[in-house]
Amino acid sequence: MTDGVHISQLGLVTTTLKRVEAQLPPAYFLRLHRRYVVNRQFIEQAKLTFGKPMVHLVGGMHLPISHRRWMVLRSQFTLR
Repeated sequence: MTDGVHISQLGLVTTTLKRVEAQLPPAYFLRLHRRYVVNRQFIEQAKLTFGKPMVHLVGGMHLPISHRRWMVLRSQFTLR
């Protein structure tokens, strides 16, 4: 497998996620983790699950949030 970024499991992009993120409007997209950027409109809930920060998305997918980004989220929103 080559280095790259999977986008919605439709293909492989030969660029870094950081470059993809830089092209996305920050008002709509959020970097959760070194592996994930998500559309904010699809976030249903963000909470600690078994002591680990997780985001629950529309459709049932659960993604981890880095601890550093969790602290940023907590400062921007009222989270439990």
